[in-house]
Amino acid sequence: TAQSPADQSAQRRRVARPAEREESAFAPLIDWLMHGNLLLKTGVVVLFFGLAFLLRYVGSHLPLWFKYLAVFGAGIAAALAGEKLHTKNREYGLVLQGFGFGVMYLTALAALKLHRIAPAPLVFAVMLGAVAAMAALAVRRDAQIMAQFALAGGLAAPVLISDGSGNHVVLFAYLALLNTAVAWIAWHKAWRGLNITGFAGTFAIALSWGLRDYTAAHFATTEPFLLYHWPVSYTHLTLPT
Repeated sequence: TAQSPADQSAQRRRVARPAEREESAFAPLIDWLMHGNLLLKTGVVVLFFGLAFLLRYVGSHLPLWFKYLAVFGAGIAAALAGEKLHTKNREYGLVLQGFGFGVMYLTALAALKLHRIAPAPLVFAVMLGAVAAMAALAVRRDAQIMAQFALAGGLAAPVLISDGSGNHVVLFAYLALLNTAVAWIAWHKAWRGLNITGFAGTFAIALSWGLRDYTAAHFATTEPFLLYHWPVSYTHLTLPT
C-alpha cells in the first residue's frame, strides 16, 4: 500500500536518527577545532612551543631540574589564570585551563622519558592528578571537550610511561577505575563521545596487551576484569544522548 507523505517523513526521520547520533559523538571536538576564537587557540599553540624551546635551549647553564620546574610552574599559572578568567570569558578560561594541565602532563612525561630526572611512580601520580582535575573541572564547567582530552590523557598515561615490565593486573585495575569514573560521569552528563572514547581506548589497550603478552596462565587474573567491563561498556554505549 502507498504511504502517506506523513508516514514517509516519519520513516526518513527514523532512518536518519542513528547516523545523527554517531555524528554527535565527535561533534564537540570538531566544533571546538573549527569554531570559537581561533586567534586564542593559535596563541596557545605558539606559547606551548615557546615553553618547549625554553626547556630545550634557553639557559644552558641552569640546572635541568630548574627548567623543568619553571615550565611546570607555567602550566600551574595558566590553569589558575583560566580559573580566574572563566567567570569573565568562558572560552578563554577553558582554553587556558586545558593548556595549563596539558603543559603539566607533558612536562612530567618529558622528565621521565627524555631526561630520566623523575621516577615513574611520581610521574604517573602527577599525570593522573592532572587527568582527575581536568575531568572534575569538565563536569563542573559542563565542558565535554575538556573531559575528552582528560580521558585521552588518562588512557595514554600507563602506555606512555610503561617500560614493558609492568604488572598487567595493575594496568587492568587502573583501566577499570578509569572506566568506572566515565560511567559515573555518563549518569550525570549525556556525553556519548566520552563514552565511546572510554570503550575504544580500553579495547585497544587490552587487545594490544593480549596479542603481545597473553598466555593461558593469565586467564584467572584477566577474566574478572573482562566480566567487569561488560556491564560498564554496556552503560557507556546505551545511555541516552
